[in-house]
Amino acid sequence: MRLWLGAALVAVALYFGIKDWAYRSLAMRQSPDPAPAPDFTLEANWSVQPETQPPGGWERPWGLDVFLLPPPAGVSNSVGLTPIEDERVRASMDAAVAAFAEPAGSAGPVYAPYLRHPSAALPRDDAAELDDAARADAIAAFQHYLTRYNRERAIMLVVLPGAESAAEAVIEFINIDSRLTQRFAGVALAAVGERAPRLRADCSELFDNACTFIAAAAAAPRPLGWLSPNLPGRAAALRPADPAALAGEFADRSTSLSVWLDENAPKPAEPLEGFEVIDVAPIRRPGETD
Repeated sequence: MRLWLGAALVAVALYFGIKDWAYRSLAMRQSPDPAPAPDFTLEANWSVQPETQPPGGWERPWGLDVFLLPPPAGVSNSVGLTPIEDERVRASMDAAVAAFAEPAGSAGPVYAPYLRHPSAALPRDDAAELDDAARADAIAAFQHYLTRYNRERAIMLVVLPGAESAAEAVIEFINIDSRLTQRFAGVALAAVGERAPRLRADCSELFDNACTFIAAAAAAPRPLGWLSPNLPGRAAALRPADPAALAGEFADRSTSLSVWLDENAPKPAEPLEGFEVIDVAPIRRPGETD
């Protein structure tokens, strides 16, 4: 009996001693899954989009959109980039996005693209070399959003853990356009306490001293998570610490900026839509041939 108990204890200790190394070693032997750049003109490549088009910035109140950047997927079976076509990758991002999309929706319609991220099985130094994919995807998604959906509305950026580099790319894009910074409500960083990295951003002068702020979060429970490998690139799964309070914070910021823009910014012109092009033939007098 003692022999079996001793063997079991040794096996358990061995498992916890080598599980992380073994998982990464097996993953490194696999061929990376193909991860082509997403086409954000396809609705399937968005985790969240509003069902109806909101009114443009030429209406009153001005209105605000939330652009939400998802974290890396909590699944990994190969090195390289996580392909967003993988249903497990999408399910992982959907779960993370859903937790914050509901309170963020109090500010306005939420847009959340799927992004390619480095595999969680990669060591952090190797993952950093592939981080440009997430940045490129975030810029491509944001540009499509501006062209297709924004319609001069105000914008708030919500960043979940692990998407900070992608957020930096979007912020850099916003910072070079004064028309965007004027109606930019800032960056909400989902984090526990004050542990989130501060991102440098320029936003509406209304929030000049509080352009980035913490969206208070708590660690989401992972059943039997202690049995899983502790992958170096796996972002912590978070959920809002107080969804009602966070929703109120988002709503207050949205309302404040909408009122401020209505009172201080020139209204954009409503685009002319719905006109039909008609060919007009020249009028000829009787007897004219040319």
